[in-house]
Amino acid sequence: SSSTGSTGGSSEGMIVRRGFVNVTQLSYGIGVGKVKGTTDYGYSNPTDFEVDNESNYVRIETVNGAWLADGLLSLGLGVGFQYYYDQDEQFGQLPLFADIRIMPISGDVVPVVVFQPGYSVGVMSNSDLLNGLGISTSKLNGFGIAAGLGLNTYLSKENAFVFSLLYDYQQYGYRVQGYGYYGYNTPYDITERSGTFRISMGLSF
Repeated sequence: SSSTGSTGGSSEGMIVRRGFVNVTQLSYGIGVGKVKGTTDYGYSNPTDFEVDNESNYVRIETVNGAWLADGLLSLGLGVGFQYYYDQDEQFGQLPLFADIRIMPISGDVVPVVVFQPGYSVGVMSNSDLLNGLGISTSKLNGFGIAAGLGLNTYLSKENAFVFSLLYDYQQYGYRVQGYGYYGYNTPYDITERSGTFRISMGLSF
């Protein structure tokens, strides 16, 4: 856990945090805007597409890091599980990411700027119902970055309730065992880019 207190040279009443910090959160993501992507059958230039973003997700994550700059900055590494779902498909990802939190002031209720660049690893398959046919797909990996604002409400000198609102940009790809150029069951590749509005709540200690 982190340690707190005042040190010489610090502003009067400033909370100084040092050492280890953990942030564990549960999140819900709401798809916004369009899903943009390309379909590559392997025999011509990829075809672009754009559809409404109906993919929401639930996510749990934990971050382990350290306080820097007298507790006004924390740097950490995080891992989570993110489960996407919509009417046609469901799939999971393991996000692996850096967690950067900037707290410009000190106090019992502290605004926080959050950055989370990272890479997600696909961990589940799904069945995409396309034109009434079951098309087997496997979600692959992709980069992403989330950024937003939050509040840390300190319940004690070391423990805080964490709330944040972030915009989460993701890109990922998958291979479809569908009807490709060489006939049925010929694989082809799809890459997608989408944005999600993420609401997160949890604890920091």
